[in-house]
Amino acid sequence: MKKVNIAILGIAILGIGAIFAFAQMGDGTGKHADGKKRWGKGGMHRMHRGGKGMGMNLRGLDLTDAQKEQVKAIHEAAKPTMEPFKQAMKENRMKFREAKQNGADEATLTGIRNEIAPIREQMKAQHEAVKSQIMAILTEEQKATLAEREAKRAERRAGRKADREAKSQE
Repeated sequence: MKKVNIAILGIAILGIGAIFAFAQMGDGTGKHADGKKRWGKGGMHRMHRGGKGMGMNLRGLDLTDAQKEQVKAIHEAAKPTMEPFKQAMKENRMKFREAKQNGADEATLTGIRNEIAPIREQMKAQHEAVKSQIMAILTEEQKATLAEREAKRAERRAGRKADREAKSQE
């Protein structure tokens, strides 16, 4: 009986040690030891979505091989156009973060936030252009399936927004 208790205690200690070892692998920035971000925007969330799609989830639509190639070509053609916007967004976020860390006043932070609005609008326009090109190659059935998904997604978003507003009023 005593040996069994000692064995169980030993296994428990090893398990706890493993937990601490895995916790130490990261540096607290949300990045793994290899420097790659795993969580947050662009991390695991993006990997689960497939990493691309420009806001469209085309999985489960039974795209033909020709449609898949066309979608891929559309995305590849849009990449060079989107890259300057992505870079500008990244630079603005860095600028905002630095200003906030340096104790900038609210007016300065608001000014930095406002600089990004036109870039965001241009990105939205580009996303819509890509989306319309993709929609043009889909069948009516595929379009209907996407519309259903979007309606469900909008409903879930509205529910989460209502929950957040209710919590903020408490």
